[in-house]
Amino acid sequence: MNEIDARRQLLADPRHLDPELDALVRADPKLAAFRASLLSCDNAIAETLSAVTPPKGLADRIILRSRYRHGARWGLALAASVVLAVVITFGVVPGRPETVAVAMIDHVIESPEELADDGRVSTGDARASLQRIGVSLRDSGYVIRHIGECVIAGRTGRHLVVNTTEGLVTLLVLPVSPGELARPRTLNKGNFVAVVLPQSNVAVAAVGPGAMAPPRLEALARQMFTLAS
Repeated sequence: MNEIDARRQLLADPRHLDPELDALVRADPKLAAFRASLLSCDNAIAETLSAVTPPKGLADRIILRSRYRHGARWGLALAASVVLAVVITFGVVPGRPETVAVAMIDHVIESPEELADDGRVSTGDARASLQRIGVSLRDSGYVIRHIGECVIAGRTGRHLVVNTTEGLVTLLVLPVSPGELARPRTLNKGNFVAVVLPQSNVAVAAVGPGAMAPPRLEALARQMFTLAS
């Protein structure tokens, strides 16, 4: 499979990769970044379409009106398209999580192999890796099971997994542009909860089991890294 074929398959379905394509993506940073950009776009669309409810009763009125007209199938299809248009029209709302925050929690959900790794990384090695992207790691006393580079939303960051008494917690550090993440975010998705903290030039996310309290995740991130308030 060449790069063009790989990109075509990623465009068709960037989430479910066959073994050959998965190996190519892991070996080629350009393909990994391309897949990350596709996933980020999917996430942005999904957030827009799911975060907002159309004005009360509008969807029901459109569908009921179509049901009692000739050409019911055509009417229902038209009704669905109108409802979708209404959702898109009202879809950009204050408070919707920024794409980068959604991409960070999705990266954890889609990378179970990183949670499974238990390499027992030294604090010195982890500190040296983080310093290359301008982040200081404190000697927090947590056992670091995994550290690696990760590509999220088209940019390369760091991915740590640590043991805590409440389960495994993933800490992501990702370069961001000024203002890309306007304020701290708390997200729940799947079996995970995430707290995403914006800094001057990076975003730091702490992602843990769904039952874990967000303030606990934020405290852990601040214990692990030197962060601005």
